[in-house]
Amino acid sequence: MHSRVPVVFAAVGLILLGAGCGSSAPTPTPEPTPQAIETPTPPTSAPVLAITHPANGARITETTVTVTGTTDADVVKVNGKQARIENGAWNMPLAIHLGDNFVRVEATKNGTSASAEINIIGAEPEPKPATTGTTAPKPAPTAKPKPVTTTPTPTPTAPKPPTVTFVSDNLQGSYAPTQYGIDLRWTRSLLGNKFKGYAIVKSTTDSSPYYPKTQVSIFYSDIGSTFWSDRNAEKGKTTYYRICALALDDTTQCGNVVAAVRP
Repeated sequence: MHSRVPVVFAAVGLILLGAGCGSSAPTPTPEPTPQAIETPTPPTSAPVLAITHPANGARITETTVTVTGTTDADVVKVNGKQARIENGAWNMPLAIHLGDNFVRVEATKNGTSASAEINIIGAEPEPKPATTGTTAPKPAPTAKPKPVTTTPTPTPTAPKPPTVTFVSDNLQGSYAPTQYGIDLRWTRSLLGNKFKGYAIVKSTTDSSPYYPKTQVSIFYSDIGSTFWSDRNAEKGKTTYYRICALALDDTTQCGNVVAAVRP
């Protein structure tokens, strides 16, 4: 019996040794790398723009009117001139002339734009009715007859025609056709305090219109007014425009001829 004991322990040792040699440590599973989530950029919308005063087609008897409205834009321009914006409201004073006064408002915000247009009708003020007095008029005193004296009538002289000068350093016009007509712009007059007004003339038959030869289509007394939208331009026909500046001494300066075609 005692001679078999070493054999049992040797077998057990071989079994344990084989189990240790055949095993290995498990490979750890890597954790997933978090991915960045992209936030979509919201689309840029056009600015909000509204004209609150005056209404389209309003008749104005005053020589000036303040155009007002609301917006969320950064910049608002009225007929090409920047308006004042405060707390979401904008305003711009404008000179009003007899007849059509077209107003174009453009707003820009973050690279987008919006526009609105109205037409203001300049009208003559209505005459006030004569007041009737409650007391009878006093009779006119009887005038004593005066001796009749003969005064020679002076011979009338013909008025001198206005002096017209054609210039190239100001009053230079350019145009842009739109679906509403022809937008006309020009460079500011250099007459300064001698300025009386802009006379804009046009013709479809005369390729060289100017004032006073050609009838005035619209007259601006504000030297800063350098825009006019001709809504009555004939479609598909060439219209010739010229900007003339009238001086207080009755002389006239005229710029270049602008030939425009309304599509």
